[in-house]
Amino acid sequence: ATVTPVVTAPTVSTPQGAAISIERAKQIAQSKAPGATLWKIHPDYEHGRLVYEVELRNGYIEYEMEIDATTGAIYDYDVDYD
Repeated sequence: ATVTPVVTAPTVSTPQGAAISIERAKQIAQSKAPGATLWKIHPDYEHGRLVYEVELRNGYIEYEMEIDATTGAIYDYDVDYD
């Protein structure tokens, strides 16, 4: 059976206080995990900073990362094999 990804995004393209758009965050995430499918992305606050929480999948490989919404820097990059 094929699993269809559920991509969640905020109703606005860029949350208040973010310097980079959600589209730019997607590009940054996909450049770190080439060939992976975006599974979910949403803004959140971690340690007082606005970040995009991103999950991508490529087969049995799952990529999770936080992207700083001001600088575009990647934090907490993690790769799991399911």
